[in-house]
Amino acid sequence: LGLQIAQEAREHLDVLEKQRLLDILAYKLEAVSGNTGLPPRCEDGIIAMSLWVVDDAANADPDGNGVRIHDVSVPEDYSHKEAHGFGEQDAVRQLLSDARREPRRIPYKANRAVLWRARSVYETDWDPSSWSTDYE
Repeated sequence: LGLQIAQEAREHLDVLEKQRLLDILAYKLEAVSGNTGLPPRCEDGIIAMSLWVVDDAANADPDGNGVRIHDVSVPEDYSHKEAHGFGEQDAVRQLLSDARREPRRIPYKANRAVLWRARSVYETDWDPSSWSTDYE
């Protein structure tokens, strides 16, 4: 299914037409207390895309539970762990702190695709208390 979505996106979005697929990642965030979602991070490649597929009824906060995209890019010389927010090194959070810019918040909406420059920092805009645990 992921490959089919990627192919159809390339066929319908000019910006993706000549891009090569590097990765397909799928996340399901559990709506449990303390789950903060994905940490600030970037992706490899030129363009990153999130596609949300759960029905809007599962989201009790129509202005949130989407993604925050920062106007800050991760330097090319960062290691994979640094760039993807892994480990004890919190280099990406330090970049955001130094930049002192507000991110663009894009709220969750079913069947919405969000595209951004892959090296730009993004993170989930996630509040598990406003997400249903009763969805398929």
